[in-house]
Amino acid sequence: MIIAIMVLVVLIAGPWVSSAIRNQFNLVAGAIGSGTTGENFYEPQDIPDPQNGTAFAVYSEDDHSLMFYKRRGVPKVGDMFNCRRVTEVYTGFETEIYNLVETASDPYGSSTTPWVRRQWEIERVDVVDSGISPKSISVWFSNMINLETIDASKLDTSNCRQMLDAFFRARKLKALNLSSWDVSKCYNFSCMFQDCWSLENINIHGWSARPDKNGVFGMFHGCSSLQCIDLSGFDMSLVGTANKMFGYCRSLSKVTLGSNWKWVICDDDTGTNSYLPAPSSKYIDGADGKWYSVSTSEGYAPQNIPNYAADTYVASKSLLVK
Repeated sequence: MIIAIMVLVVLIAGPWVSSAIRNQFNLVAGAIGSGTTGENFYEPQDIPDPQNGTAFAVYSEDDHSLMFYKRRGVPKVGDMFNCRRVTEVYTGFETEIYNLVETASDPYGSSTTPWVRRQWEIERVDVVDSGISPKSISVWFSNMINLETIDASKLDTSNCRQMLDAFFRARKLKALNLSSWDVSKCYNFSCMFQDCWSLENINIHGWSARPDKNGVFGMFHGCSSLQCIDLSGFDMSLVGTANKMFGYCRSLSKVTLGSNWKWVICDDDTGTNSYLPAPSSKYIDGADGKWYSVSTSEGYAPQNIPNYAADTYVASKSLLVK
């Protein structure tokens, strides 16, 4: 019925009406194609663009979140964006390299990251969009002592060269799943998870890592709640010092090593060295100071665990698979 009326109008009113209707149709069709239609109008900052968009991060006081995007536009402070009021906006971090900065009370208490003013307030981190490709994530999440959850699975780390201190002192984190990260070009993981006291599990299964001479120094130092770690993808052939790599990892009960793993003998006389900690029954049931090979059931003192032998080791005979 409606179509019949429109046809009648066109016949009566003449070609100029037909032209107007056609122009309006083309306008709507163009809006649909660009994602800007009627009530569902989309601003550029609402449209993800992994290839050509602008990478930006938003901190919101609404839920103390730091969220990363790559969009055709960037929101402004005060805007409502992704159901949150924008408190601060940061750009330019894909190409920058940040580091820790000394404060009056702490030699490692600050950093040069653009969100450093909010480091103690941030409780949640989420990489919402794909296509964000930093050349370094060093100290990105350092000193975030109230950070409880993070989803960084969409972060493109294929061109990332440095990750040192990335999660330094993220003391409330209990789990990290970084298995999707491509770390094949990264050479520095030093102190990456240092003093993550609550961290029980770090999923880096599938990593293919080849750290440089000092590239794993203190990597897990102070991770006193860490229970298991898969390092089967680590090639240690270039490493000259792995000192303090597992310092104070007293809850560690399962470690998987690959055929390119070697132990780097180094001790700086401070009581922590590059070996796995000797398992203690104080923290692990049935521990007797040895690590047991899952493949052979043979027990090893930390300094005697074989080099270049792919295997999984557990901190107690009771943990061996029957």
